Amino acid sequence: NMKSFEIYILQSYIAKNQLETIKDQYDYIFIDCPPSLGAINTMALTSSDSVLIPIQTEHFAMEGIRQLFSTIRVVQRLFNKDLGIEGILVTMFDQRTTLSNEIKDLIQKTFENKAFKSFIPRNVKLAEAPATKKPIFDHAANSEGAKAYKKLAKELVKNNE
Repeated sequence: NMKSFEIYILQSYIAKNQLETIKDQYDYIFIDCPPSLGAINTMALTSSDSVLIPIQTEHFAMEGIRQLFSTIRVVQRLFNKDLGIEGILVTMFDQRTTLSNEIKDLIQKTFENKAFKSFIPRNVKLAEAPATKKPIFDHAANSEGAKAYKKLAKELVKNNE
């Protein structure tokens, strides 16, 4: 309905302008969104310079990424022509399973120039951190999950030099 669309446009405009006022104070601003393609995610895409796409190593993840790319193209066409793809990040990777390895290889092959070399493993400490209301670096700084995020951060910075 037109009224809902107008409200969405206004909210996106406000969000983008609010980010613009603080943008110069930070090297990076991350907007963490739920795994859906609703208004919140579209608003975040409208307000962003680029998108980092986490993808689990599960069968239906590739279908979800196709839908996300479709949404990104719509946002680029209608609201944010400068929106770029920062990269695709493999998450919840379990190197012990054939499926995880096959999906990771498929992601690397399909999105070779956009797939991060870093990946985030399945890790108990990463799963525990939200319950403690602490970031992983405070909860378990030496865990494999924390090490993986540090590696990702270095790769992200290097890619943007």
